Amino acid sequence: MSGNFILEISDSELPPVAAALTLPAEFAFLPVSLRSNRKTNEEREQEISQTIARLFGSARSFPPLEASAGSNFRRSRGNGKLIFSSGNGASGLSVHLRVPLTETTPDVHACAALMQRFLNAFDFGKVECHPGEVSLEISNPERHRTEVLKAIQAECRRCEDVFGTGSKARLQITGLANHLKYVQTDGATLALYIDYSLSVETN
Repeated sequence: MSGNFILEISDSELPPVAAALTLPAEFAFLPVSLRSNRKTNEEREQEISQTIARLFGSARSFPPLEASAGSNFRRSRGNGKLIFSSGNGASGLSVHLRVPLTETTPDVHACAALMQRFLNAFDFGKVECHPGEVSLEISNPERHRTEVLKAIQAECRRCEDVFGTGSKARLQITGLANHLKYVQTDGATLALYIDYSLSVETN
């Protein structure tokens, strides 16, 4: 049967460090958990597999929405191997929906509305559907590492200006090899950052 889903959107927040790179998000991402309560594992996995096949078929006629069961769909396109989880008389599987930010879907709210219309129109039968939160994402954030490092460098120079060129204060920075992270700062923007630490030493 069709659902009556109301999707939640991830909260906007500021990065935990002073230096960050602000970029437009590329797409909105939604994890969706499917669950079957048939008697046997075989029956449950078959029911979910059939539901997913129909879901993918419906998504192809619902552009620009895309659907996948691939674990790497948050970063790239393509469908991956179906990996089921079973326990307590039920089997489950996570699928993912994403919508690129375009002129017709310019922010996370427009993307979430499209995803919501798709889920509410789809007939899940007896399979339970549990959507997660809609969040903004970007593919391959590591390609922006140099730009983020330049932002950190600029922040260090601002700190040096505060203490003055004749000051004996010395800046020490650690954590530059950490992975890039990002947070959603508004309905269409992400802030990429490295979780670095900046300290001041004085003689």
